[in-house]
Amino acid sequence: MGWGGSENYGLFRFDLMRSRGNRKNLEIDLHQVHLFDIDVPGKITFKESEILSPGDQFTMFKTPHCTVGVGICYDIRFAEMAQIYANKGCHLLLYPGAFNMTTGPKHWELLQRGRALDNQVYVATASPARDTGAGYVAWGHSCVVDPWGEVIAATDEKESVIYADIDLEKQEEMRKMIPLKQQKRHDLYHSPSMNVDKDRRGDLYQVNS
Repeated sequence: MGWGGSENYGLFRFDLMRSRGNRKNLEIDLHQVHLFDIDVPGKITFKESEILSPGDQFTMFKTPHCTVGVGICYDIRFAEMAQIYANKGCHLLLYPGAFNMTTGPKHWELLQRGRALDNQVYVATASPARDTGAGYVAWGHSCVVDPWGEVIAATDEKESVIYADIDLEKQEEMRKMIPLKQQKRHDLYHSPSMNVDKDRRGDLYQVNS
């Protein structure tokens, strides 16, 4: 999975391996839905909203092997987005992202495992390698997590390539063992108090599953 972006526009290119020796390139237009505006005193202050405009739709695509949902970086912090993708039949969630040296060590892997475990899906992330001379230093540590919440492939902060199998039979077995989808209490979840936080995209979360 390769990725790149520019101000107010995101064009992301995914290299999909259809079968051994047969590669298909897929280009999709994709905007980050939740913008990275944070202020950690003494650590980091960053305001993506000063240079970027948020996206207003979720992005999914199908491969010959599975259905994929895509978010960008900060989107991984929002459980509603991942849940909608899972409800729509996504087996794999992709998050290209660049967590920093403050949030990366604490949250990067934890969030990936949480999104995978909550929704019983595979989660894969692609981070830039760490460049300590850059103005914004990325944590690195690209990763793949299975629906059981286990890390099945990972790299360190250096430039590298990782591989992992997306096993849909294993995913279905996990969903049968712990049938979360059938056990959800939708009769209780639609509270009037939900989605009032200004940082959350309640305008996008009410999507039929």
